[in-house]
Amino acid sequence: MQRALIEEKLLAVRLNNMKILVIGAGRMGYGAVFDLTHNSPEVNSVTVADADFVKAEQVAKLADSSKITAKQLDVSDYEKTVSTMRGHDAAISRVNCFFLRCRAFFKSFAFRHHLRDD
Repeated sequence: MQRALIEEKLLAVRLNNMKILVIGAGRMGYGAVFDLTHNSPEVNSVTVADADFVKAEQVAKLADSSKITAKQLDVSDYEKTVSTMRGHDAAISRVNCFFLRCRAFFKSFAFRHHLRDD
């Protein structure tokens, strides 16, 4: 009983300290980043990642929140993508249809692995 209560409290803390990765810094990525940082109090940190680092920085600046970090990421680089996903509770893909094959990877990866170590 005691263990279940501790696990429930840890889950509540984690849900109020979520780290989200948004992949893609276009209009849809910007919308996701803005909504997560301004309308989702349980989200503590958002990483916006794009192959074009300048675009990721622009989204971070436009969304105007200290919760946002910009990162350069080419999703066709499997190892770097996996490495970037680690440490996050969830990943949202807003990349274009060209990367549809990568989206299948995101889906299977998320179901098979815990993204966040803590």
